This record gives sequence, C-alpha cells and structure tokens, in this order.
Amino acid sequence: MHQKIKIMKAFKNLTFLALLFFMSFGNSQAQGPSGNQAYSIHEDVVLPSKVGEYEKTLKEFMDNIKKYNIPDAKWITTQTNDFRYLFVQPIPNMAELDNNNLGRLTRKDGRRQPYRSF
Repeated sequence: MHQKIKIMKAFKNLTFLALLFFMSFGNSQAQGPSGNQAYSIHEDVVLPSKVGEYEKTLKEFMDNIKKYNIPDAKWITTQTNDFRYLFVQPIPNMAELDNNNLGRLTRKDGRRQPYRSF
C-alpha cells in the first residue's frame, strides 16, 4: 500500500510538470510574432464595354502615384476572366482599413474626386 502512494505522488508530480511544460510552451509562442499577415482586398467589377476607359483611368492613377511619390502605395493587382480587378495590399492591422489611402493622392493632386472609377 505504501508503494501505491509513492506511485500516485510520482504520477501527480509528473502530470504537474507536463502541464507546466505545455503551458510555458504556449505562452512563449503567444508572445512572439504571430506569423499571420492581414490583407486589404479591393475588387472592381468592370462592364466589358468600359474596360478601355477603366484601364486608362488606372494608368493615369499609377502615373500620379509615381509623379507625387506616394511611397507606401504598394499592392498586387490581378484581373480575372469575368472583368474583375482585384487589388491586394498587406496591412499591419485592421485599423489600417480606416485610413484613406487615396486621400494622400487627392491632397497632392488637388482634385476633389480624382478617380471616379474607384
């Protein structure tokens, strides 16, 4: 019977140590960088008859981004077969969605509504 008590205490101690080990491992992972990246995705659906006008506006927009040196205007653009244009931009957090990224270009360009297609 005395041997059984020793085994139970050893099992209890081992369980406690294992629990402590796994809890400390979880905390160390949570404090480091998460490895997750948030993205802002903008989609424009363009009528087939308006593709030329839309792409002309995009070219003007890109020329103005370069002309007025907007350094943080970086994104990936893709076009689908059904005339959808997707703009994907990494963002540091969800609060970045509240920022008016086109506002900086509007102030530098001097237009009230610079790009009606957007």
